[in-house]
Amino acid sequence: MTSVRIEEDHAAGERERDALLACLREYNHRFMPRSEPAPLCLFLRDRHGAMLGGLLAETRWHWMFVEALWVSDPLRRRGHGSALLAHAEGIAWHRGARKATLDTAEFQARGFYLRHGYSVFAVQEDLPPDSRRYFMEKTLQAPVR
Repeated sequence: MTSVRIEEDHAAGERERDALLACLREYNHRFMPRSEPAPLCLFLRDRHGAMLGGLLAETRWHWMFVEALWVSDPLRRRGHGSALLAHAEGIAWHRGARKATLDTAEFQARGFYLRHGYSVFAVQEDLPPDSRRYFMEKTLQAPVR
C-alpha cells in the first residue's frame, strides 16, 4: 500500500474543490441516477435594478432545493417573500419537481415556511449556538392558473 498523508491547504482553490466534488459525484452516480442541477434564481429589483430580495434554489431528482430566500427589511411583511416562493415553486413544478426542501434557523423564517405548507422533518440543536436549525419539506401542488 502507498504511503498517504493528510494535508491542510488554506490556499485550496476552486479547481481543487471542484475536482474533489467531481470525484464524489462520480462515486454517487454508481448508486443513483444522474441528474444535473438546474439553477433557479429569482430577484426582486427596484426600477433602477437594485436588488431588494431574491430566492436561490436548484431543481433535480423531482425536488426543489431552496438555498436562500431574502427580502430587504423595508419590504418585509408585504408579500414579496410569499410571491418569490410561490413563483419558484411554480417553476420547479413545471420542471418536474414534486417536492421542495430547505433549512432555516430558529431566528429566521420557520413560521413563514410553516404558513406556506412546509413541515419540519428534523431539528438540529445548538446550530447556531443556543438556537436550532429546522429542516423542512413540502409536497408541491400544480400552480393555480
